[in-house]
Amino acid sequence: MNSFNLVDDPWLRLRCAETGEITEVGIADALLNAGSYGELVVDLPTQLPAIMRQVLLPIVLDALGSPADSKEWARRFAQGRFDERERNELGAYLETHRQRFDLFDPAAPFAQVGDLRTSKGETKGSALLVATAATGNNVPLFASRTEADPLPLTPAEAARWLVHAHCWDTAAIKTGVVGDPKAKGGKTTGNPTGPLGQLGVVMPIGRTLYDTLLLNLPIGVGGWLGTPQWKRTLGPEWEIRAVDGLLDLWTWQSRRIRLVPEDTDEGPRVTRVIVAAGDRLSVIPDKEPHTAWRANNPSTKIGRKTTTSSPLRPLRHTPGKAIWRGLNALLAVSGNEHVRGFETSELLDQLGGLAAEGLFDERYPLRVETFGMLYGNQSAVVEDVLHDLTPLPVAALRANADVHEFVLDAVDQAEQLAQAVNRLSDDLRRAAGLDPIPWDKAQRPGERVLHALDPAVRRLLHGLQNSTDADVVERAQEAWEITAVRATMQVADSVYASVPENIFAGREYKTDNGTNTSFGLGHAFHTFYDRIDNVLPFAQKERRKVASTTISGRPSMKRRYWDRVDEDGGWLPFDPTIKEFGPPPGEDLALMRRGLDTRAYELWEMCRFYTFKVDDDEARRGRVSREQEAEHAALALYGLHQQSKRTSMHRPGIGLGVALRRLRNHGKFSADAIDARVTAAATTIDPDALLLRLRGLVDLLRTIDQPLDYERLMWLIYDWHYEDRRRRARRRWALEYQVWNRQQDSDAPADSTDPEAMAS
Repeated sequence: MNSFNLVDDPWLRLRCAETGEITEVGIADALLNAGSYGELVVDLPTQLPAIMRQVLLPIVLDALGSPADSKEWARRFAQGRFDERERNELGAYLETHRQRFDLFDPAAPFAQVGDLRTSKGETKGSALLVATAATGNNVPLFASRTEADPLPLTPAEAARWLVHAHCWDTAAIKTGVVGDPKAKGGKTTGNPTGPLGQLGVVMPIGRTLYDTLLLNLPIGVGGWLGTPQWKRTLGPEWEIRAVDGLLDLWTWQSRRIRLVPEDTDEGPRVTRVIVAAGDRLSVIPDKEPHTAWRANNPSTKIGRKTTTSSPLRPLRHTPGKAIWRGLNALLAVSGNEHVRGFETSELLDQLGGLAAEGLFDERYPLRVETFGMLYGNQSAVVEDVLHDLTPLPVAALRANADVHEFVLDAVDQAEQLAQAVNRLSDDLRRAAGLDPIPWDKAQRPGERVLHALDPAVRRLLHGLQNSTDADVVERAQEAWEITAVRATMQVADSVYASVPENIFAGREYKTDNGTNTSFGLGHAFHTFYDRIDNVLPFAQKERRKVASTTISGRPSMKRRYWDRVDEDGGWLPFDPTIKEFGPPPGEDLALMRRGLDTRAYELWEMCRFYTFKVDDDEARRGRVSREQEAEHAALALYGLHQQSKRTSMHRPGIGLGVALRRLRNHGKFSADAIDARVTAAATTIDPDALLLRLRGLVDLLRTIDQPLDYERLMWLIYDWHYEDRRRRARRRWALEYQVWNRQQDSDAPADSTDPEAMAS
């Protein structure tokens, strides 16, 4: 006769806390040496809460009892391991119930019904227990085996999947068995999923197995313990009922199961099973400690009827949503007036209370692990397993702590940044004549922001575990906002790179109130920058710094020809020994204008105006650098612009877009005509075409004596040779032309004309 007793035989895989080695042990070894083991190693993440609730936690709670108060809990937690008295009591408890933990006992096998059978003596493959194996309608994508392939399970594997089935089994039709009065036609219908499948499971995790056990023990539940399943006698019949206590809840037998072992050359293997209907919860008790809760309306009116329901319902996890994005629910502890509509799990609320009493070290490396199951096709198949793990500062569980408020603010900021990028995408698509991406039809770019921020948030939570001083929190907030703004700007750049290059002036579209409005490239980014600055007040300087780095350029060892003016636009004093100062001679300007129809170094007389060093390698090939081409073009345009002018047409700090905006507002020319010319220039992708259009625009600027910054213009021409730089230059141009209104009627100071840096 096969025998596999879970008390002594190895089936729990545990990692040694000191060496990290993984070893398989029985229940007795795991509990008696819980302080020496770290984490449970499982086949599937959802096995962890199943093993903890179905086996380890109820044994500890039933054998040692619940901590009577917070001081007793703190005393037991501080031990770091079970003391001698507790070890003796655990050993005696396991010895008393040893027979009920035999996996293959013929009369009362663990978590099974010994004589379970169908009327025809049928069994099914063991894959029925394994959530990730192909069986019936539950066929994972790209599965390497079919239902016809046998899946031999070792006794240890069978034990782990057995308790997993009681917690997470699908809601499919179950086999009808002899003795089940509700079975019809050899099957039972209406089965709900396993009890954990109806929850969003939340478990606090400690440094060792012992710590994890204590972290998951509620305080003061001695009057609501109930009875574990191994103290009950189960038959094939089942019922719909309420739980009689925490032990009953944790060891709930949602299925009637029998494992059918067979002898092989490698030892006993489970290849066939029977899985039938089991007990059904009449209501999920509000004392369930391993889930957060969503506040429900006490009464809901449907048509003419008013239905009453529990004021709380379990909060299930959202697929694809990281755990930290749900911290508003996990931190909805007692006394928190900022988070409404949620209540955290009883265990996390308990830890917050212990920390407030000074009985739980706020620097403890607490982790929170979440588990869930996503079912499909009427909950009859498993579509996905939801699992996440994050560090959580203990101080964040205190409603009045600075860390608590900061963590909630950081999560809210991340969501707002994602929304800001989504709206930027919508605005850019409207400017291109496209419809915004529907929120429920595809992945929106804001999700990329949240993905980029994910490691930063987890590092932040880990860092806040080490210190909760006000100064540390303030520095952490500044560092977080700087990191967040950098990540957001990178995603925004990728969103901009995904739209056509002909976006500039935008298109008219109807708003929600029915009015027509025009939304261009500059408007889109100006609004986006405003949103970023409002969300991240500490990072405004960093955002402006990141934006200002989009301006190409580097210092020159020689003074550019047009650098003849001071910051106010006045000519620098003429020095006979340095002939570059003072108003430019007319013959120099005439020579530059001849350069409008030539390329760099084709007009040798202009070489004395160039400042960039000749690249010998390029010169041997008969080529000039992009920088030299850009400087030549800027000099030629400067010669055209400065012709017959007493004042300098080079003015540091006045971008091309600002100058053209003033041209548009001057009134001498039609605003529509100027818009058309500017749009034609800004949307070209060929540098030669850009120069041709700039020539006409500069000539118009000359007629109203409007100066501009030729250093910036030179680098804009340089940027036009490269797509990524061209896009950034076009964005800056659009911001200046479409949005920049500061001091339109006078020359703006040099330090205030970067539209990307001053968008707010």
